[in-house]
Amino acid sequence: RQRHDLYAKYHDYDSEISDLLGECGLGSFYASNQSVLIGCYAEDGNGDNAQWNGTMIGCMITDFSAGLGQKLMTEQANGPRALRNDMGGFRGTNATCSADLGTESGNIVTSRHTTTGISYPWRLRYKTDGVGLEMGFGSFSSPLMNINSNTTTATYGRSSAVGESVNFPALFLGLNNSARALTYSSAAPTTGTWARGDIVFNNAPSAAGKIGWVCTTAGTPGTWKAWGVIDP
Repeated sequence: RQRHDLYAKYHDYDSEISDLLGECGLGSFYASNQSVLIGCYAEDGNGDNAQWNGTMIGCMITDFSAGLGQKLMTEQANGPRALRNDMGGFRGTNATCSADLGTESGNIVTSRHTTTGISYPWRLRYKTDGVGLEMGFGSFSSPLMNINSNTTTATYGRSSAVGESVNFPALFLGLNNSARALTYSSAAPTTGTWARGDIVFNNAPSAAGKIGWVCTTAGTPGTWKAWGVIDP
């Protein structure tokens, strides 16, 4: 078998592959690989495997469910920690986290949390339409937070764009289950499920009107009472 690989200080603790170190240094191997391994080691029973060409520095080689790709990374027993220069898959059967620094088409930092069966649920992106940074879960159809730049087009009821600001579509204040929702609307909710103590501030107030509404009985939509008289 032809090999085109370089290994420096590769430590092997797997008796099954000890006789292969002079040839390839890995338990299973693909002939098309052109890999560089520096300061790596493999432990018995981990199913050592490198499917694609890669650059691995300071690694523990464990069971991968996808190829390595081109990476500068440190592999730990509970999943990969990687600085990557490709957008290919990099997942183990018990992967917990991965991080990308830049892409071929950009220069921002992105972070992804990945579990088996769920593909990249956490997302952070820069939006070119002026909104700024957007954080979402699963997709950006319902963002969790917008961090607006000075070029944003968001007005929030004003006559012009607000510039730098942070927007939360939903906000809960408090600790764990004691937290309650704070939001804005022009009327008490008629849809959705609400908890006792949730507050909706009036975003269209008038003289002698009310500041907002508070949920007094949990439900869908629950019971709401107006509160806070505004001076006439």
